Amino acid sequence: MRSNQPPSIAKWLLRHFGSSPNNESVIGDLDERYRQGRSYLWYWKQAFQAIATSFVNEVWEHKLPAIRALLIGWAIKVTWISIFAHTYGRPPWRLFFYEGIDTSVLLFLIGVLTMMGSGWIIARTHRAHYRALVLLFIAVEVIGGFSRAFSFYYWTPPMAKIIIAVLYHVGIIRPAAAIWEGAAIMVISVLFGAGFFSTGEAPRVLRPASQ
Repeated sequence: MRSNQPPSIAKWLLRHFGSSPNNESVIGDLDERYRQGRSYLWYWKQAFQAIATSFVNEVWEHKLPAIRALLIGWAIKVTWISIFAHTYGRPPWRLFFYEGIDTSVLLFLIGVLTMMGSGWIIARTHRAHYRALVLLFIAVEVIGGFSRAFSFYYWTPPMAKIIIAVLYHVGIIRPAAAIWEGAAIMVISVLFGAGFFSTGEAPRVLRPASQ
């Protein structure tokens, strides 16, 4: 028997990742049309289309804030890499297996906290459009991290190297999987820091939004 309740996962994704200023109205409209007889698959399709369309529209209509969000995220990352290199005499992507387990775990935790901080700051300096701009930062980081050109200047490869070093100390050696694990940790950390898994309300900002 068909339930009158819309697909809960699709609705959750749209509520937390939809970038439209009218996101709640979009959800309400989809819920109503679903209860009027639209199918389960229709709801999923519309949810994904709404997420993608709202993301593209928000980034396209707010190009300068989008560039600023990327620059903020990169500035935080460069600062982290610079402190790392100054402390250990080399950048994080040159971390070797013989680093102590305490050092490796500490670097992992600091990296996660820094990525969370990136999401937090981007969200709180772009309140009106924070979802789209945080997602843009993540998309650029994922694509850049898997690319060949300048890949080490993105979050994924340094975190993958640290993950390899941590796992090495517990007898697990799987460098091929570490790059995917590094990307997943980066995505979750930035999203969590930006507040994507909260109630869905826009986070408060440190200063009045100008946009």
